[in-house]
Amino acid sequence: MAKFKFRLETLRMVRAQEAEDAKVALLQAQRERIEMEGQISELTARRRESMKESKAKNFGDRVTLQHWMDALDLQQHQAEAALCILLNEEEACREIWHKRQQASDALEKLRERHKQEFDLEVIRREQADLDEWAVMRRKA
Repeated sequence: MAKFKFRLETLRMVRAQEAEDAKVALLQAQRERIEMEGQISELTARRRESMKESKAKNFGDRVTLQHWMDALDLQQHQAEAALCILLNEEEACREIWHKRQQASDALEKLRERHKQEFDLEVIRREQADLDEWAVMRRKA
């Protein structure tokens, strides 16, 4: 009896690997976004702490504190800009993963349908062989 062989198996495996690679890329993009959000939270917390702990008694201390706050603001604005870029990259990765997953799923469904047809044909052949055997036995 012949074994089931899906003619597009190599393509199915390639598409599954592409989907897996896209998933890994999406997870990496999510990880980078989460790290950037953490950095922004740290900058916000550092800014609050600096404001609480400020003991600017004279003009020089206040100027120094203002420069420090300006530097923190600049870092936060840069981090927020980077976060926007990371969000766009994450969304692009999500779209790529979704498309590749659909292509992989389509081939998997096609394989399953061919396997079901093959199994049905095997059952029909076996039944036909049994019927023929029964007819031949009655004649004998």
